[in-house]
Amino acid sequence: MLVLPYYLHNYKVFGRITLLGEFLAVASVIMCISFVTVDLGQPARVMNVILHATPNSILFWDIVVLSGYLMLNIIIGWTVLSLSAKALRLQTG
Repeated sequence: MLVLPYYLHNYKVFGRITLLGEFLAVASVIMCISFVTVDLGQPARVMNVILHATPNSILFWDIVVLSGYLMLNIIIGWTVLSLSAKALRLQTG
């Protein structure tokens, strides 16, 4: 919710904090994926859930949604970080 005013409403006051919010979301999703792994009992069972997918399984959808959200946050965070580094380089010379 922190990044919505910056991305949707072009409210530039939240410019610096959005980068922190993106990488905090990455850490939170990794923590959630580790909770799912602990719930399965063994990390090897995660591949079993993926390879023998059942659309009725809540664990399968947890893994799919959390993995997709993790990739999305990593891509957005990396893009925002590289753009802010590029803008900083242009400001300094």
